[in-house]
Amino acid sequence: MDTEKQHIDDLIEAFLTEGLNASSQKELDEWISLSPENKEYFMKTESIWFSAISSKAVNRFDYEKGFKTFEAKVNAAKKISGKKINLRMRRVLQYAAAIAVLFIIAYSTYWMGLDHYKHNLAEIVMEAPAGSQAKMSLPDGTTVILNAGSKISYSQNFGIEERRVKLQGEGYFEVAHDKEKPFSVLTKELRVTVLGTKFNFKNYPDDDEIIVSLFEGKVALYNMMREENSQCLLPNEKIFLNKREGLMHKISAKSTISDKQWVSGVMQFDEMPLTEVAKVLERNYNVNISFANDSLGHFRFYGKFSKEQTLDDIMKEIASTGKIRYALKGRDVTIY
Repeated sequence: MDTEKQHIDDLIEAFLTEGLNASSQKELDEWISLSPENKEYFMKTESIWFSAISSKAVNRFDYEKGFKTFEAKVNAAKKISGKKINLRMRRVLQYAAAIAVLFIIAYSTYWMGLDHYKHNLAEIVMEAPAGSQAKMSLPDGTTVILNAGSKISYSQNFGIEERRVKLQGEGYFEVAHDKEKPFSVLTKELRVTVLGTKFNFKNYPDDDEIIVSLFEGKVALYNMMREENSQCLLPNEKIFLNKREGLMHKISAKSTISDKQWVSGVMQFDEMPLTEVAKVLERNYNVNISFANDSLGHFRFYGKFSKEQTLDDIMKEIASTGKIRYALKGRDVTIY
């Protein structure tokens, strides 16, 4: 029984230091799953080793140098007058070896545990449902306003080592300046990195392109689809990324202010295809819009509306162009 326990202890020690090969890892996993007692023993052992040393102590202790010193003393002791090491010296060396191994184990376990902790932090998710907006302040003081049907997520350790958020939908950002920790907005197609600035990021899942508009400061954009070098945006510039082809192009304008009018409850359609107009209305009024004929979606429309207006008011304005008619029933709109 003692031999078996020693073997398990050896497996656990190897797991917490240099790692196990596939067969040994399988053996340890099977032993842990045999009983609740085994699992508790493993967890307690891991916890004790993890807490055996603080991060500051680890940083101060040069374990490689210490172990070399210990090894030199062992070799020197073996050479004393060509005699065998006496029992007392053996015990001293065994004790010293145990301390050295404990430091090495504690060092490795601390960083392995820290890495495990980082990878198991919960994500905080904020969402603006269809028909509403949401305004929030991130832990670093950055202000974010989410448009309807959008959400943002970030790790619990946001701001400690890095400032990174994931966005789905549209968000307006006023980023708190921190030159030591750049702020990044990440989607699967595009990464935007800034130090402190104001910009708008639009990327709904059903959109054909991503649009980033800059109002103040400077941002760097990295095309994740093509793994291209970063491009920079300056105030009153915006970039478009085609989500099918992965191509980006940048334009300059006298002002990009219209790209954040939604923050003030304004919807502006500047020669926008009716299919895109329909998406905006669906998100802002939480309705479903369908086309009786797909060709109707190609009509382009210009208009500026307040969200205080009803959906019926806006649809009447669109219908007044003479190009479409519509039927509104509950939350369903049909354009024909």
